Order: sequence, then C-alpha cells, then structure tokens
Amino acid sequence: MSTIKIPQNGLPQEIGIIPFGQVIVLTNPEQGITSNTTQQILAVISIAGKLGQSHIVYALPVQYSGLWGCYICKVKTEDGVQVLVSDRESVLEMLCEFWGLDFNEVSKSIKLSDRYERYVFLGGESHPVRIPVPVRKPEKEEREVGSTLIQCITEHTKEGEMAKIEDILEDALLHKLDISALDLITLLDKVSKKERKTYELDINIIPGDEGWDKDMIVFGPRRTCEITITDDSGIKHKKKLPAQTAALYLTFILFEDGIKIADLKTSDEFYNYFQHICRRLKSINNIPDKVTLWKNANRKRGEIKGLISDATNDDKTAEMLFGIEGEEGKEFGVAGATDELREKIKKGFDIE
Repeated sequence: MSTIKIPQNGLPQEIGIIPFGQVIVLTNPEQGITSNTTQQILAVISIAGKLGQSHIVYALPVQYSGLWGCYICKVKTEDGVQVLVSDRESVLEMLCEFWGLDFNEVSKSIKLSDRYERYVFLGGESHPVRIPVPVRKPEKEEREVGSTLIQCITEHTKEGEMAKIEDILEDALLHKLDISALDLITLLDKVSKKERKTYELDINIIPGDEGWDKDMIVFGPRRTCEITITDDSGIKHKKKLPAQTAALYLTFILFEDGIKIADLKTSDEFYNYFQHICRRLKSINNIPDKVTLWKNANRKRGEIKGLISDATNDDKTAEMLFGIEGEEGKEFGVAGATDELREKIKKGFDIE
C-alpha cells in the first residue's frame, strides 16, 4: 500500500525546481538527516552499484509531513518533464525509469543486503506518483537578419539571462539565504574581471586488445575514449568517458548540424552510428534501445558537462562549446567540434 501523500495544492516549490540527474530523499526539517535517512541513501547507492549506474543522492527538507521519507527525482518523458515521487515499495521502479532500465527485468534479478529491506522493498503494488512540472521558457528577442549562431550553441538574450538570474534569486529567497545588493554588486565586479581562457577539444581513441563484441558480430581492437581539452597555456586536461557516454558524445559530434533530443527515439541514422561505436568500445555490457537511449540522453549530457567543467575550472564558455548543447525543441550538438575531429572519429571507429 502506498504511503505517499501529495498535498492538495501540489508539490512544494522546492521540489519542483530540483535538477535532473539526482535522487533526493525528503526529510523532516526539524530532525535533519537521521540514521534512517542515511540508510535510505545507502540503499539507493547499493542499488546503483549492483546495476552499474552512476548516482548522485541528496537529502532535502520539506515542511509537508506526508512526504517525509519519500524518494524523488526529475525525469523527461513523452508527456513532458515530471517529478517522480516514490516510497519504499515503489523506489526501485522509480530508479529504473531514472536510469532507463526495464523494471520487470531488474526486479526479477536484483538482490539487496538484508540491512536495506526496511528501506527498499523490491516488490509490491505501489507505483511512483508522477507530477508534471511546467517548463519556464524565457522570452526571446528576435534575432536581427544576418546575425549568426555558432552551430548549436543556445542563443543568449538579455531577457533570457535575466530570467535565469531571477529564478536563482527566487531560489535563494525560498531557502532564506541573505543575499544583499552589495553581494550582487561584488559578484558582478568579480565576474567582469575574471580572466577568459580559450580551449581546444580533441578526442583520443585508444585501441586495446583484439576481441569479439558481446553478440559475436564485430572482431577488432576494443577501444577506449578520452577527452583532451587543451587550454591557451598549452596544458592538457585528459578525462576518460564511460563507454556508453562516449558513444553518445561521439555520435553527436558526427552530426554536424545536430539533432533534436526527442528524435533520438526514432532516428535510425543516429542509432546506427551509436550502435556501431558501442560495439567497438570496451566495457559495453549492453546496448540500449532507441527509447532507453533517449531517456538517458540528458543524464549522459550532464556527465559530459561535468567532465568539461572539471577540466576547465567551471568555464561556461567551454561547456557551451564542447558539451552537447542546444535550445529546447531544437537541434542539439557539439558546437566546438571540427571537421578534422569528425574525420578522426570515423577513422578510429572504421566508419565509412
């Protein structure tokens, strides 16, 4: 039986603005993180480890008592952005959707330590509650005739950026953070004086041992993929991508004009490139179908963005150039990718 109790006036505002890519346990603000909360977080981490998935787990205090002890995450679905709310009986189903896995298959095979049975029940009749989240679209000024965009970089306008700043300030007020006008002026001065660096992107395709792929279809060297970002002082920052994330990233680079995220679930051309690269990479345990690939795309985009951010000390320009970026409903791509890089990928993965 479900223990989830949604307030009559909908979810609290702080839940609606949670980011993608995180699982959150809701707590009583008067108690904070208790031993029960810790065990809930460890249970999610244990499930992630057994399924070979990445995890970012946080705790968030909420005033409404009916949500204490529940798990939440934000996902993109065919029906739009939704927050999933689950209890101990439905958390595994929620996590499967979060990671793009088949719940029926996972629930038959996964086995958890007895210590977590109190916090995660691997069966039951309860299902996650789905709450639609309206997507705020900042106003955009019309682009002047003849103006250009760099491939798929999101077009920035004063109105759009001010709307983002407004959202951040609203969030700060919601959490009762004391941000003064002087704080904002000091921050603006700091940002305006910040040194701007330039970077170049390279993809290192490293061949390994010969071998067949898991379906005995392709024989050849099993490759690994490494991002190298070189700054203007010549320092190279190397980051290795997880295999499926690497395949997605390389496929986006091959699409010079980009592709809409929604089209990933139907595009044969994109999927064929993705599948071709997957079969030649090390550490690929399974190749997701198109729908699962689409569901996982934004999370993997976040992984790539995190690596780039780490390599460039949170340089947002580098993230926009080398991440998989675009405007909602329009084509996404890697704006900083070059024709030489595309040729290198094709040659490295035997793509005609």
